[in-house]
Amino acid sequence: MTKSFKQKITIFFIALVLIANFCTPLVAQAANARNIAIALTANDLQLGALGRLYCYGETQADPTNYTVGVKVELQQYDGGWDTIKTWQATGNAWAIIEKYYYVDRGYTYQLKVTHYAYDIETDEEVEELVTYSTGVRYE
Repeated sequence: MTKSFKQKITIFFIALVLIANFCTPLVAQAANARNIAIALTANDLQLGALGRLYCYGETQADPTNYTVGVKVELQQYDGGWDTIKTWQATGNAWAIIEKYYYVDRGYTYQLKVTHYAYDIETDEEVEELVTYSTGVRYE
């Protein structure tokens, strides 16, 4: 292979990685250094046909030390954020909520997702973290 061809291939793959990173929505995020138990949080809110929202929340932690919980609150904006639907789940290694819900036109919606970690031996809450999805407007 010629040097020029290798450079073109390298540039192509770098561009492909950059495009993939910018075009893929960020759904999951590693918990920051301040967190002691929660290893990963995720949320996603997508508007489908006829006002059907896809609502997703996830919490992960080390299963040898913690159990986890996740609470997903679907919120509607009408001069302030009001919770219109709530789901909860718990688990050993991870907790996931994945639901569909039909909403009304003319409002903006978001998810408020509360992530919990509990000591596996005492069942006491050791950490709580709140994340929010991006808002979606249903016209």
